[in-house]
Amino acid sequence: MLEAVGQFALEMRWMYLKPDEETDGHHNGGPVGGSKEKGRCVVVSHDWGAAIAIRLASEAGQLADRWIISNTIHVSISMKTSIRYMTQTIWAT
Repeated sequence: MLEAVGQFALEMRWMYLKPDEETDGHHNGGPVGGSKEKGRCVVVSHDWGAAIAIRLASEAGQLADRWIISNTIHVSISMKTSIRYMTQTIWAT
């Protein structure tokens, strides 16, 4: 899943963020002369998509210029809460 989302982000950059006049005109991983692409890539994510976006941003943050992550679970916090709840339930019985 993570690989598919990463590939999608690369394809969207290639389709919609056109290189400026100082580039070599190709999408070969970088412009010539240190110039930048026009436009910005912003990933907006919510709920379970945001859980995927958190991991993608941490492992391949260069795919987007900005990451907006909203209303998702934080995996380590939810695991700690689940373990605490299970422990309390076991000791209560």
